[in-house]
Amino acid sequence: MPLGIVVGRKFMRDQIFISYSHADSDYQLRLRTHLSIFERSGSVKYWSDTQLRTGDQWRNEIENNLEKTAVAILLVSADFLDSDFIRSNELPPLLDAWEKEGVYILPVIVKPCSFSHVTELSRFQAVNDPEYTVAEMNDAERERTWKNLAEIAYRRLLEYQEKHPEPPVSDFEQGRPSSSSFIDLSDLIDIHIEVEEEPQKPEKKHEPDVTSHEQEDDLLFYYVHDLLEDPSRLQSYYVYTYEHIDILSFLPSAIDFLSAYGGCPALIHQVEELFRQNGWEGDGEIRLMWFPPFLRIGVEDTWGTLAWFVKQNNNGTSFIASPAAIPYLTLPNPQILTPDADGYYTAQIAEVRRKINPQYRCFKLRGLLDQVSKYKEDETHWLLYHTGDFQDPSVNDWVRFKVKTVCGLRDFPDIQNTRNIYLYSLEILP
Repeated sequence: MPLGIVVGRKFMRDQIFISYSHADSDYQLRLRTHLSIFERSGSVKYWSDTQLRTGDQWRNEIENNLEKTAVAILLVSADFLDSDFIRSNELPPLLDAWEKEGVYILPVIVKPCSFSHVTELSRFQAVNDPEYTVAEMNDAERERTWKNLAEIAYRRLLEYQEKHPEPPVSDFEQGRPSSSSFIDLSDLIDIHIEVEEEPQKPEKKHEPDVTSHEQEDDLLFYYVHDLLEDPSRLQSYYVYTYEHIDILSFLPSAIDFLSAYGGCPALIHQVEELFRQNGWEGDGEIRLMWFPPFLRIGVEDTWGTLAWFVKQNNNGTSFIASPAAIPYLTLPNPQILTPDADGYYTAQIAEVRRKINPQYRCFKLRGLLDQVSKYKEDETHWLLYHTGDFQDPSVNDWVRFKVKTVCGLRDFPDIQNTRNIYLYSLEILP
């Protein structure tokens, strides 16, 4: 029998791994439901221990799937942090793969816990605010969190696969030189000689990168799909004015940028109306402005935040509409809200506050109450009441309410120069 060698093959990292405590099984089931949309299209493979079958060597199966992991989702809770198995068997290979191979780690905080005190995990940016956990969210907020997490994991998987393309399978790995799992060393020598003597092939011409176009389409979809589904979401955007922005070369035309969707004229018309509501006189071209993720505007994500922009030609004033607050810009003169003859105010809800004790509900008004003698430049007013006292409005809802107390200005970790408004009554208008 000739002397031979065994040719092994390492697993490709091509899937998402869900690490969780069994005490949090309900959460991973909802996440899997959102991931299954991508799985059915063939875009994503994911694995959790619920896929173990009777008779599987479960420890080996988990180890094998950890080796295939390109993106790890950690459903973090006190039970997760307390799990000896996770701490000893799942986290070490994942953290090692992150350090050596660039595997992505995505923690989502599902229940209140001491995540920030676990150094090896808290260095990773959590998908949600650790102080506003999935357990504290209402149903709609939870579903949106799972949706966003599934989309982020999908994008990370694509990014990893682009950075680490699968190497071509050699003849040795496919077993063509020999029907045996052993390869005769003489075969290796023959093939080695053939490779050395093979004439050098002419260099291939550069071909267009098809993947980049696919990613560009994904990028467009990521930025505009919510607005295409529901243009009224624009009403929750923050609109700023700024003087002056003179170099527009880096701000693409919205129609050109959105050409893959036919230019989206209806959506752009909605943007124009939003700017008109905030003082734009109607001249100038609607453009797009991109904020990179390190500016910490909106969700911290590698794709950043897209805002709408127009520069008014007659006086050079620029208008910017952003889905998230821009901390170093101030809003134009706010709308002052006044009561009717019966003492009731009518206003629109601009935002729902997330970082808050679940015993309370807090909603930002689009405008300021007239009960203040002097306003700070970036002041905001928020309706505040105990959970269950009134029916909760949503962003863009119009409400009618009677004021009990207007509090003094306060600063919170997430919002500054804020006045809480306590209520006698609150009604959501049709």
